[in-house]
Order: sequence, then C-alpha cells, then structure tokens
Amino acid sequence: TAMRSLSDRLRPKAHALRVRWFLHRVHRDNIAFDRDYKVRTAGSIGTDDLGFDASVEGAAHAYQPIHDGVLLQLLHALPSDLSQFSFVDIGSGMGKAAFVAATLPFISVEGVELSHPLHEDAERNLATFDSARQRCGTLRFIEADGREYRFPATPLVVFMANPFGEPIMSEFVSGLVGNLEAAPRDAWVVYCVPAARQAFDDEPSFDICLDAARACVYRFPASAARALPDRLRRSFDGWRLPTRRGRA
Repeated sequence: TAMRSLSDRLRPKAHALRVRWFLHRVHRDNIAFDRDYKVRTAGSIGTDDLGFDASVEGAAHAYQPIHDGVLLQLLHALPSDLSQFSFVDIGSGMGKAAFVAATLPFISVEGVELSHPLHEDAERNLATFDSARQRCGTLRFIEADGREYRFPATPLVVFMANPFGEPIMSEFVSGLVGNLEAAPRDAWVVYCVPAARQAFDDEPSFDICLDAARACVYRFPASAARALPDRLRRSFDGWRLPTRRGRA
C-alpha cells in the first residue's frame, strides 16, 4: 500500500536522525563531564596518532571516551558489593572510565593503557581531577600491554570499551582466565561495543549475564552467573542513553 511504501522510505531517515541525536548527546555530555571533573577526555583520536608499534597494528582501536552515564548504569546493575572489588579499565585512554569508577567505593581503580600519548594524557588528567569526588581507595594509571598486566588479587570488575580486536582479545581472555583460576575469586567483565566478544562467548569459565548490541556483561565463575534485568538489555539493544547519573 501507499502508506506502507511511505513508511519504508521514512524508516532509514528516522534511524539516521536517532543516531545523529545520540552522537550529539554523547558529545555534549562528554564536554560537560570534563568541565565537572576538571579533566580533558572528550574527542576521538585515530590509531595513527596513538603511537602503537607494529605488533598491535590492525588489532588496537581508536580512542573514544565512554559516556559516564552508560558506565554508571552498568556498574549500578551489578548485584555485588562494589566495595569488595577492584576496578580495572583495559585500554583506559585518557582515563575517563577510571575517573567515573573512582566515584564508587571500589578497593582500587586502575587504568591500563598501551598508548604512551594516551597514558600521558591520563596522568595529566589525574593531576587536575576533582579529588573531592573520589570514593575509591587508590586511583592510578599504568602504561602496559593488557595481556601482560598483573591483576589485583581482589575480586575484579574488568571494564573494556572495544580496546582491541583479534588475536589480541583471545590472548587477553586466556591470560585473565589463568589469573582467576590460579587465585579463584569473583570477577565481572563489563564489555562495551563488544566487537570481539567471541573470545568470551567461547570461554566456558565465563557465562553471560547481559547480552545486548552495545554491551555485554560476563561473570566468573560461570556457575555464579545470573541474568541482569531485562530492562537493561532493552536499553543497550537500542539507542536509549541514560542520564549522566546512570539512570535510564
């Protein structure tokens, strides 16, 4: 019918408008975060400007900061006492996710970044960060390859926002599993823009608690995994953006 034909023609335009609104809102909120927290994390940087060597070229990804409300929404959804956990951001860039996590009562917050320029940016941000917002025990940044990083001996929340693809992801997952099996403890993996999720999906030590287009959450050990609320899946399957306090 004519109405169906019109609807079919308008649907791509409506989707494009939603995406444009989403990206505009993200950019606006990123700038507001920097102003409020006295840091500089907004903007994007291509891989050519990140100083990666040939061993990771093609697998390491560009820099793009996480939306603070998105991360808070995911962290608040974890059914665990975060004061018993350490937060580790793999591919921490200029430090935004670490600064967001520092506002929660983690034992410690660590950002791990391979790019020397990004690590230097994070250290500069740490010097100006509004420390009155900090509720975690310690907050620091480490320049290191995530595959070689030594995780804290505490229960873990490991955060990633599409830091790298294959084959690095499979090597990272293998190392993380080895660490957790050598010193068994609870662990959550919060994975945004999960482009290389197959490495976690194929690992029997983890089970998935949130399976959505824009984010996945995994639990170790797999026997402890329980599905997170379905409203969270609906939020991360679409273009809904939470407030900067993590509210849907």
